[in-house]
Amino acid sequence: MALWRWRDASGYTKKKEIEKMEKRTKDRIEKSREAMGMLSAKRKKK
Repeated sequence: MALWRWRDASGYTKKKEIEKMEKRTKDRIEKSREAMGMLSAKRKKK
């Protein structure tokens, strides 16, 4: 219980949630670009 309180009080939980949402957004954009035939920044670097 103490760990959960600390995570909520420190903003750790919210930060992880935001990071997860940002990753989903980036993945969705990447998938859309690939579907349109555009090369992504990830593919260009390889």
